[in-house]
This record gives sequence, structure tokens and C-alpha cells, in this order.
Amino acid sequence: RVLKTPLFTPTGSLMATQYAHSFRFACEYMQREGLLDAFAAPRDTACIIAALFTAEPANFAAVNLLRSRLLEKICQRWVEKSDGSQEPVPDKTELSVMEHLISIFCHFFARVQLPAWHAEYAAANSSKLGGSQVVLGELDPQVKEVIDVHVKSAIASAVEYWRGYAVAFAAELGEDNTLPVSGAAWPSSGAQQVCPPLAALSVETKLRSRFVAISGRGDASGDYGSIRELCETLRSNMFLDPRMIPAFELKAPLNAYVLDFWRNHNYKAILKSNKISENHAWGFLKHFALQVRGVFKSLDRRSKYAPYKRGIHGEGRNLETVFSDPQVNLALDQLTKDFGDKFTMIAKEQDHH
Repeated sequence: RVLKTPLFTPTGSLMATQYAHSFRFACEYMQREGLLDAFAAPRDTACIIAALFTAEPANFAAVNLLRSRLLEKICQRWVEKSDGSQEPVPDKTELSVMEHLISIFCHFFARVQLPAWHAEYAAANSSKLGGSQVVLGELDPQVKEVIDVHVKSAIASAVEYWRGYAVAFAAELGEDNTLPVSGAAWPSSGAQQVCPPLAALSVETKLRSRFVAISGRGDASGDYGSIRELCETLRSNMFLDPRMIPAFELKAPLNAYVLDFWRNHNYKAILKSNKISENHAWGFLKHFALQVRGVFKSLDRRSKYAPYKRGIHGEGRNLETVFSDPQVNLALDQLTKDFGDKFTMIAKEQDHH
């Protein structure tokens, strides 16, 4: 993320300092989340995030899913009984588990925004889409809750850190008393208040723009609805890049091209019905296949690690169970092979034609 940010100072003498603090915040937050140890060295889960770096920031969502214990429930197709027999879980089949997993991973690794007109057309003309869904359905509510908790935690940490920064550098930042468009200024905080009773009703802010605070939203973490809102409503002379906050936010509506391709195994259909450009379709599908394979390989490699097998790795966060659960390993292996085989067939079909 640091390398993706511009290597120049846009405006203001404090920009270099703010970039440095952005990096420091990211490190402190990842330490708090257990991704880095006390010496800022990466822990095992950070290695999974690094392996999925091309999907950033969705790699953070994938790790939070691993930590949540939901993956074990989603992949569980049978219950081991005391006599060694397996009791099937009702309505769980190999196909249903794969479809559930792929619909979740589509929200992480296949994030192509769907224009409003396309979503409306798909809803009104479903019979003309040749079996394609086009509009990706809502994320599993339990998974969505996990992601929402993570985002709220990231926002709360960012607000706490950057409010402290705004207080510490208040003199250098100067007064936040200028309107953004006209440039008109009102009296500084040290000047005589024009209307003290009215001023007493105002929302006190250190981090958020006072102009935006007129709407009634202050600096509490609950006042920010998203990471983008936090970054776009900062006070004057402060700049924060959303990419420097290590968190993943859900967006909708999304194109269901990966799910449609997996269900119908029809490459030309996603070009026609899903309106995916032929210049991008193959690359998008390859990216998804590699990310799913990366998740599987991360778990498969650790399933053979003895401390994980014994459940004594010590990193906590419920990772011992997800790494050692044979049903999770089996389900991801089946999904990786199945999607990989369908993707490989694209080239063979193109060569045949």
C-alpha cells in the first residue's frame, strides 16, 4: 500500500509527516489485529495476507473469514460420531458447498461493479439472459457481519489515532475555519463568538471538517459510515488515503460473472449477458482462480504443520481448527480443482473453434 501511494507531497508542509503517520498507524493496527508481533515482525496469518496481495484489500476479508469459525460450518457436510461413522448434514452436498463458497469468494475476489442500468435490465429481462444471474446476490449475512465488525474496528482505530494526530499537530495544521469552495473564513476559535448560545449547540470536532460537522456528525467512530467518508471529510490541511487503512468494505451491486461462468460453463455467455469485455474476461477469471487456489494452498500447507494439528500453535483466533479441519481442506480442494478445470477448458474450446 505504501508503494501504491504517490511518492510526492501534494500540498502542505505536513504531508510527509502525514504519510509517515499513515504507515505507523497501519503497523499499529495490524499489531492490534494480531497480524504483527510486538517487534512488528509478521505472524503466520500475515503471511496468508501477503500471499493474496494481488487481491488487496480483500485479502484482509479472507483472513477474517478464516478467523471467524464460519468456514468450518459452511464446509461441514457430515458429523463424526463416536463410533467413527459419519452422519450427513441435511441439505449439504458437494455441489451446494462449492456454490456457497464461490458466492462468498465472488464478493472478495471478483469485484466488478455493475452499472445501475445493467442491474435494472437484468431484473426486468431475466428470461433473456440465457440462465445467467448477472447480479450477484447479497453476501451471506453471517459473513457480512464478520466483515462489518472488522470495518467498524478499523474505523474506530483510525479515528482514535488520527484525532490524536490532529491534537498533537494543531498548531501546524492551523485553524479549520474556511469554507471549502468559496474560501470564506469565519472567526477563529480564539476570537469573540458572534452568537455564544448558537456556538454552544455546535458539534465539537478535532478530526472532521467543521463545515461537514454542521450536519450534526462529530468525531465519534460511530459517526463515520465508511472508510471513504472518514478520509473525505477530514479537516483542512489533513489528508488520509483509504488504501492506508488495512480493511475491506463491501460494495454492491456486483457482477455475478464468475458465479455464472461456474454454473453454466459458458465463456461466451459472460461476454454477452454479463457485459464483461473480452479484453478482461479471461484475466478476471484467471485472477479469481489464482486467489481461490491461494486460499486453499495456505490452509493445505498449514494442515500438515504438526502444532496446528495438535491445536497448540498459540496464535489463537480459532485458526487451529480451520487449518486442521479435513472438511474445510476437502471443500476448498474440490472448489479449486473444479473451477480450475472449467477455466482451463476456455483455452481448449477457443483452440477448437
